[in-house]
Amino acid sequence: MQKLSLITLLLTGLNFVSQAASNSVARVWDERALAAIRADTPHPPAQARNLFSLSVCMWDAWAAYDTNGAVGYVYRGKHSSTNLLADRNKAISYAAYRMLKERHAYSRTATNTLAADDAQMAALGYDTNDVSLVTSDPAGVGNSVYAAVSAWFINDGARQTNGTPYPFADPPIAYPDYPQGQGGYNYTNPPLATDRAGITTSNSYEINVADINRWQRLQIPNAVDQNNFPQGPIQNYLGAQWLGVRPFALARDDSTKP
Repeated sequence: MQKLSLITLLLTGLNFVSQAASNSVARVWDERALAAIRADTPHPPAQARNLFSLSVCMWDAWAAYDTNGAVGYVYRGKHSSTNLLADRNKAISYAAYRMLKERHAYSRTATNTLAADDAQMAALGYDTNDVSLVTSDPAGVGNSVYAAVSAWFINDGARQTNGTPYPFADPPIAYPDYPQGQGGYNYTNPPLATDRAGITTSNSYEINVADINRWQRLQIPNAVDQNNFPQGPIQNYLGAQWLGVRPFALARDDSTKP
């Protein structure tokens, strides 16, 4: 990378992981994903989905060059190589990079996070503008893996496309919940105002909890999250209620239950 570019990254707080001898390229991209999570607004369901999708991309790109029976999770193509380590690293990087760019467009910190993704590719020596799907080159293998994995996840019920990514919205609108009655959560109890004594609402009259077994949200003036992004003032869950999401780690025995 040019010296000026590196200085700019350091000044703006963008970080990428150098590929030390002890770090596999998969470790590099895992660390990039974790760094993005630390900078974002907490969203556990979306981050779990993102990490699994990233893992699938990297595994499928690795398996594409395996001749000993490894089977891709989504992408099943097989390709030959005269430089196995270099070609695998390149294919894995393109698959991982494309997936992170797709998902990070919905991050609260998209402006910085997407630039950090680009910086990671540049630090590894790869061209971010190479979108070829020609599989005679490892970049094309990685891009093809990403395309297959992205298509497999895009209609999994997470409502990713119901949001508005950066730069069409800033901050982006990520994973809007299902409407009430279609999987969205119905808040039974009125919120508890924390700036008043007793169990009161914002109208300052005493209330009764409608259902003691259901969550009562807090109403917190000037609330911020772990990265000082404004929140609320009425609490919501950290993630959408994904009753309709196709499971990717556990099997659902009853379609009417989470």
